[in-house]
Amino acid sequence: MANDRQIGGATYTNDDERFAAIERAMQENDYAEHGLVEVLITAQKAFGYLTEDILTFVAEKLRVPPSRVWSVVTFYDMFKLGGTSTTECHICNGPTCSAARAGEILAAVCHHAGISQPGQTSADGRFTVKESACLGLCDQAPAALVNDKALVKLTPDDAVAILEGKGQPPVVQISGEPRILTGPIGRIAPLDLDAHRAEGAFTALQKALFEVTPEQIIAEVKESRLTGRGGAGFLTGLKWQLGYDTPDMQKYVVCNFDESEPGTFKDRALMEGNPFRVIEGLIISAYAIGAIKGFIFARGE
Repeated sequence: MANDRQIGGATYTNDDERFAAIERAMQENDYAEHGLVEVLITAQKAFGYLTEDILTFVAEKLRVPPSRVWSVVTFYDMFKLGGTSTTECHICNGPTCSAARAGEILAAVCHHAGISQPGQTSADGRFTVKESACLGLCDQAPAALVNDKALVKLTPDDAVAILEGKGQPPVVQISGEPRILTGPIGRIAPLDLDAHRAEGAFTALQKALFEVTPEQIIAEVKESRLTGRGGAGFLTGLKWQLGYDTPDMQKYVVCNFDESEPGTFKDRALMEGNPFRVIEGLIISAYAIGAIKGFIFARGE
């Protein structure tokens, strides 16, 4: 058929569901470049890996240079280029994991996989071993990700088990007092909405929506002197005020869960252990500044 596609030496018909999934991802992003990462993720889920043919197809449909698509794919560790290995193993090389002998673990895993260095695939095609940036599991270092399954508290002696995807899974670990946002973690099931509401979840949202104005919300946040949890310590109230004062336009709120700095696993613990409070705060912020859309940003790892 004229519309058949060649991907990795195989022919796929135009009505192949995998291409339909990629097409839907493109449509949801208006065939615009800003949807490139989401489209590539969808393509990898559909085919299990990415090839030059797939990247060319995406570039043509989104009308972006192939070099741009290639740069995105090679930047993120989670994309698989042309690899069909059964096991994809990422060993964290962040500072905390490195201090906990991650380098020795990486060398042992490479040795048992039969490869000479990270980034290679074993001769039999079974294993691909890569280094990874911080996995946000610094409190349980060293860590690895094997076929999207996290393993923690590893040692060089665990190399064979790691390649088999076996090992200790991560848990949310909270200690210290006082515990406010982290109070329910480990005590209430993360997705038990009724239990969280019994302890006040979404009470603040109800008050924000029906009892006070956006201006009053911002004033209260300013008075609290609440700051961001990042290194800059930017005043939250001021940030919300700037968003509120922005002339009429489409506004968005982004809840950034990118665990990019060593040791910053706090955000992962909040999302995994107390997700409804995160969502509640996101909606209150959106209401206060006049946004109608919110996004939760998390790293693929």
